[in-house]
Formats: sequence, structure tokens, C-alpha cells
Amino acid sequence: MRFLLAISISLLTCGCTANNLVALWPDTTDNLVISIIDPASSVPVILANNENEVRLLLGNAAYSVQKEKWDVLVNHLAAPRTVSLVSTHQEGVYGLESGIRVHIRATESHTRKIRDKLLVFGLLDPTGREVFFMEDQTGPIYRTDSDIVSLLRAETAFWIHKKPLEELVRYNLLSVSYLSERIGKPLHIPITSDEWKSSLAAFAVTDITNIPFRSQHTLQFHFADHTDVMVEWMSVTPEFVAVRIENKTELYIASTDMIDTFPLDNF
Repeated sequence: MRFLLAISISLLTCGCTANNLVALWPDTTDNLVISIIDPASSVPVILANNENEVRLLLGNAAYSVQKEKWDVLVNHLAAPRTVSLVSTHQEGVYGLESGIRVHIRATESHTRKIRDKLLVFGLLDPTGREVFFMEDQTGPIYRTDSDIVSLLRAETAFWIHKKPLEELVRYNLLSVSYLSERIGKPLHIPITSDEWKSSLAAFAVTDITNIPFRSQHTLQFHFADHTDVMVEWMSVTPEFVAVRIENKTELYIASTDMIDTFPLDNF
């Protein structure tokens, strides 16, 4: 079993020696930015935690993250684990020469001091239960439980919150306006059932993107507190659309089946 992983972590002082019980990253109190860089991808996954709000950063956009996944990653890094010294110098047999890079940058809340550290994770051992790693690109080689490997994911789709519209279900929706390239002026209808709220609750995205965006369809939701929320989309392929919410820079990818859940036949 082969898993190549290179991780650069800001905030880590492992201090590993032979057969130590240590936390790879013991301090969970600071503001953190964790960048996961896969050599096979041109775009890194950048996760930023600030005052208990976790966002995935892509260009100028900031996407909501499934915080439970962030918490699991942080808890695994902070939990004491057995670390054993394997070798005092680099050798090619451990797969440490290439792989995914993760950089964690920590800013202390009071002093604003910045700390970071590099870890490099290589191959799993023959049993698959342990993984080889080193604290930087030139340090000694260690081994530890491989449970942490599955949490260091370089796919944006793994981290993002998949239902960006479900929060709207909590509010009293009064009416909806619809504008399409095929329509010269917006069509406006009042809400007479829970059909739209069901659509908002069910709407799910598959990933995020930073492709150029030109709106082809617009839904404007009007709420009782005088708040308006706009959802725009354009076709990317016959199977997928790009979706923008509230005219922000965040841009999602969703299947066309999700758009079909909106009761547009009412217009």
C-alpha cells in the first residue's frame, strides 16, 4: 500500500525521539491556516480557522467548511501518539521524497507571533497501520499510527459545506422572482406552499470552482424581514452548472438535477 504525503505544518514542535508518546501538534488555541498541496493539482486546499469559524480559501473567495471534519483533523494532531525513530538520515525507501504538502501557519492571539513547522509523511508500512514521516525535509525519519493520513485530504469537495441554501429555510419566505436570458423582464410570484423551502433544503453542491462566470438565470428570494437573497447560475456542461449566491465571489458546481428541484414551472 502506497501513500505519499508531504506535510508542512506551522505550529508544530514535535520534539520526537525514539518511542515517545507525543502530540504532533499540541496547541489548538491559536488562529490557524492549513494549506494542503497536492503535486497532482494546480490549486492548494487552504483552510483558515479564525475565532471558531473555518473557511476554505480559493482566490478571493471564502467557503464555509464542514467544521466537524476540521475538528477531527485538529483532534488527531493534538492527541498524544506513539512516535518511534526509524533512521537518523533520509533514505529513498520510505517514500518521503514526494507527495502531498500541508502547511499549517499559527498566529498567537495575544502576541501575534507566527509559528510554523514542516512534516513530511511518506509510505505506509507493510501492515498499513503505521506511516513514515519526518519533521522537515532533512530531519530524522519516524513512524506513527497511520490514522492521520486519511484526514489530510487535498480535495476541496471533501471539506466544503455542501448545502449553502439550507439556512434560508429558517426564514419566512414571501415571494420569488425569476429572470432568465430567455425572458425580457423578471417574473414574480408569491409563495403559496412549502415547495420552495423543500427545494432550498434539498439543494446541494458537488464542489467549488473559480471559472469565469456569466449569469444566465437568476432567482431572487424575498423574505418577511425585507431580506433578499439572489441565486444565479450558468450552464457549464449538460450535466453541471456553476452557481453564485448573494452576488458574492464564491462559486459552486452543482448538478443540473439540483436546478430541476426548483419549481420553475410556476413562472
